[in-house]
Formats: sequence, C-alpha cells, structure tokens
Amino acid sequence: MKKDELEYNKREMLVVMTILALMIVILAFSPLGYIKSSNLSITFFSVFVTIGALQYGPSAGAVLGLIFGVTSYIHCFDPNYAIGHVFLSYSTLGTATVCIVSRLLMGLCCGAIYRLFSANCSRLFSKTLACFSGGFLNTIFFSAMLYVFFRNSEYIQSFSSNPLVLINKLVGHNALIEWAVCTVVGLLLSEAVNRLLNKISAKKSSSETI
Repeated sequence: MKKDELEYNKREMLVVMTILALMIVILAFSPLGYIKSSNLSITFFSVFVTIGALQYGPSAGAVLGLIFGVTSYIHCFDPNYAIGHVFLSYSTLGTATVCIVSRLLMGLCCGAIYRLFSANCSRLFSKTLACFSGGFLNTIFFSAMLYVFFRNSEYIQSFSSNPLVLINKLVGHNALIEWAVCTVVGLLLSEAVNRLLNKISAKKSSSETI
C-alpha cells in the first residue's frame, strides 16, 4: 500500500470514528439516548459500535464500546434513573465495571465475529450476524456482569438467585426489540457507510489518475 493511500485510510478512519463517537456522546446526553423500562433502560448505541467494528475491526469496536460504556456509567448518576442509583449505592467500582467492560467486550467481539465469518461466509451473512451480535452481546455481557457483581444485593435477589431467570426478568421483551433494531438498523447503516466511503475513495482515485 502506497504511503499516500495509507495516510488517506488513516484520515478516513479518524473522521468516521470521530463521527460515530460523537453520535454516541450526543445521543447519550439527550432524551433519545435511553428508553426507560420498568427494570433497566434500553438503548441502541450498539448500532454505532457495530458500524465501527465492521468497518475497521475489533480494536475500533472496542474503542467505541468503551465510549458507550463510559456514557452508560455517567447515565447511572441521572436523578431520573433510579436503578442506576441503586447499583451505585452498592458499589461504584462494580457499577463502572459492569457498564464499561461489558460494552468494550461487546465492540471487540462484534469486530472479531465479522472478521471470522467474513473469511468463510458471505458478506451479507457475516454483517447480519455481527449486527445481531451487537445487541445480543450487549444484553448478555451486561446482564452476566450485573449478576457477578451484584448477585448478593437485595435488588438482584428480589428477582431470582438463578442467573438465567434473572436475565429473563431483567430484559424480557425489551431485549428482543433491542436485538431486532440493532440487527436491521445496524445492517442498513453499515452498508450505507461502506458504500459512501467506497464512492469517495473511487472519486479520489479517479481524480488522481486524471
């Protein structure tokens, strides 16, 4: 790869990653960022994490997942988010770990899943699976870590001491909605971003040839 092309790819990645990160941060601190449910709030930020992971790999997904996790942790201090205050009262460090590490792992795994399957499967199948993994792994990692850190708390015990029953009661139908939205919207947006970047790259190559 030529030096100029490498520099262009780095700039492109920086611009796209910055836009995705800004989308997460801006929405996180707006009324549209989190949808409050009876037990936990649900969000579709994993869509932006997945787009970065598909486009630039596991490390990009991990960075965006980290940003998502930090905004999620800050969200726990929202006076209107009662459940966040409950977990903070038990353990500030535990809450930070649950919010941040689970999202970082989600982004990392999304990128790894896409790379693994795209090498042997169709591009559409690989992207669909990775986009589904964004919402699915966000739920699984978050719920599993919540159980690990807060399983002895009165709040968690009020649901169930069985982790599988707990996950079902905590997320319920909200998880299905999140998984479906993340799969469809993530697939559409990632494809749109990919086509746009390809078109810009093609125009750049054409102008350099001329």
